[in-house]
Amino acid sequence: MLMLVVGLGLAAVGLFASYYNSSSDSVKPTTTTDTPVTSDEPSGNSADVFSNKNTAFEVKIYDSGAGDEAVDSTTALLTEKGYTVKKLGKSQFVYDKTYIWHIQTRLSEAQTIGALLQGREVSYKESQNSGGFELLIYLGKQ
Repeated sequence: MLMLVVGLGLAAVGLFASYYNSSSDSVKPTTTTDTPVTSDEPSGNSADVFSNKNTAFEVKIYDSGAGDEAVDSTTALLTEKGYTVKKLGKSQFVYDKTYIWHIQTRLSEAQTIGALLQGREVSYKESQNSGGFELLIYLGKQ
């Protein structure tokens, strides 16, 4: 009887090992060559999409001492230049100058926007962690 139980146990182990080895050889990981669509990729009429490169990302702006009128006029200016702008209201801090925080790949856009802000002292800061933004403006008193 003991030999029968041991024999059945060894047979079960052999079947399991055989199944495990054959199934791991026959099952291949599923891969895809499709590239996911990102927000930077064109959709629709290519003439509309490429007419203004600035719309590929959103510029966020805080009032950091500039006042509502200055924020509104800056938003209007950037919108006129083709940027998508989101006003975030008043920041926790009041600054004497304007800070433009940017991710590494948006330095040139930050400098372009800074040049548009005539009469303002602008300081550029690179963010190591975007925190949900590519360009973030703290519009200070000057």
